[in-house]
Amino acid sequence: MPLSPNAPVFVRKSHSIINNALPKPVASNPQPTPRVIHPGYVHESLDDILLLTSDNVGFYVSLAFLTRYSGFFADFESFPQSEGEKPDADKFECETREVPNATSLGLHLVLDALTEVENMALLSTLPHNPLPGFKPSSEPFVDQWPLEKVYIHLGDAVKLADAYDIPEFSAYMRIVLPPTAWHQYLMAALSENEALAKTASTQTLPYHIEDMPPEVVSILYKQAPNFLMRIRSLHKRKRKSLPGLTLAMIRATPMSDGTADFGRKCKQNGGCNSYVRYEHLAPDLRWKNFRADAGETMRDITENAKRDEGVETLMKRAINEHVDCRVCGARLLKTFDHAWQNWKTQWRPQTI
Repeated sequence: MPLSPNAPVFVRKSHSIINNALPKPVASNPQPTPRVIHPGYVHESLDDILLLTSDNVGFYVSLAFLTRYSGFFADFESFPQSEGEKPDADKFECETREVPNATSLGLHLVLDALTEVENMALLSTLPHNPLPGFKPSSEPFVDQWPLEKVYIHLGDAVKLADAYDIPEFSAYMRIVLPPTAWHQYLMAALSENEALAKTASTQTLPYHIEDMPPEVVSILYKQAPNFLMRIRSLHKRKRKSLPGLTLAMIRATPMSDGTADFGRKCKQNGGCNSYVRYEHLAPDLRWKNFRADAGETMRDITENAKRDEGVETLMKRAINEHVDCRVCGARLLKTFDHAWQNWKTQWRPQTI
């Protein structure tokens, strides 16, 4: 089967010793030559192999390093060379595999991230802290890869890491990227991880869809448009469920005590102002009408609440303005908060 012209080539040993990461061409299988070797990944040891990207840039990488982090390279074994044995280029042949497209910048991002993971792992094995107060962080990596640059190549890098079974890359990116639900959803979408995407989408519900950072929108639009459509659909369905919340507040059953307690608790010295307004009604209608009228004051709050944060405060403020009696206000707030919590956890859509 002919290979894709954009497919990167991985040079590997066949059955014996890796003596030279760039051996002489084998007549039956000529070895491709990169137009340039990346300056950060030059030939340093006999254990190096050459990774050649689709844009014809070569990366020399330690085979032992690759096998530690990549499931794809797990069967690439390096056998120690016998003492005194001389390198023999004839013992090598190049094997070309059709693999997902890999750009030099995407591969560079993956390799640099893995190098940082390796450094952090080495620090964790030291018997004592070499520098008091020092804690491994992503700062050295971010110095070389500012977020603006990471965002440009993140999609290619995640697909490359997934293709070669490198879970540490995505895990490290979650440290580098801002710790928001939107960025967690982005990483899950790029990896096409349905379970993580569902979990992350639920975590975005307390926010408005317009809170999604523009870089997340841009990457999803280019790399995972289906996941962008699904998260937008989730938030649209959330908005459509808000009238049901208002209705639940209007019809909600009071918590802890019943309708008959309305008069007993509030009718003191002629009744509080909240009670007097409904005194002309039958006893069983007083609380119901009082609650329904107060529920209407919640309509603007709930149907215009773009974010969960602050809704409880707005509800309390509205009740204080609408209800004169502290006892009645506390009962209403308890009733409405019960409906609000049920809507957040059960009634509104919960995931993509």
